Amino acid sequence: QANPSGVNPHIFAFVWVKPPGESDGDYPTSTHSHGDPHCDPSLTNSDGNGNQFPVNSIPGFDIPAGQFFPFQFQQLVANSFPKIQ
Repeated sequence: QANPSGVNPHIFAFVWVKPPGESDGDYPTSTHSHGDPHCDPSLTNSDGNGNQFPVNSIPGFDIPAGQFFPFQFQQLVANSFPKIQ
């Protein structure tokens, strides 16, 4: 079991809890009405030389600014170090 703070046995792990999108969020423009298309997991981006690569972003990329993003929170917990068991 993770124990990042030996003097506080009730603390199992630390996690930076800041909802993704809180500072910038999604934004409507003339080319899209909701969510940044560069974050759409079903699309690809270009490196500027014509090479395409998958976006590989998290599904549900269009979370409005300031709202909780459950999938991202679960990913942070899954990737915690030390590992939460």
